[in-house]
Amino acid sequence: MASRVLSAPLDPERPGFVLKTIGTESRLIELEFYFPLKCINAAGLANVFAQHGISEAAKNFSGNIERIGFSPVRGFARGFIDLVFHYDNRFYL
Repeated sequence: MASRVLSAPLDPERPGFVLKTIGTESRLIELEFYFPLKCINAAGLANVFAQHGISEAAKNFSGNIERIGFSPVRGFARGFIDLVFHYDNRFYL
């Protein structure tokens, strides 16, 4: 399976554009990031789901979020991007 993933074309118009051709000097694996957050509370989170929920289930979920009961959060979200690489003068995430 890993071999198939590494050999799968990333762009049908460029068959040589596959992950196995990206050298170690052109990639960053598990790149850590911090993203600044505005104040987040249950009502605000419910509003995001109500406005941007892709499925009906996600839209309906917004009514239940306010019952979660968490303290407002402010600061930074920390995460990791699985792979960042440079290819043909472009960066990909």
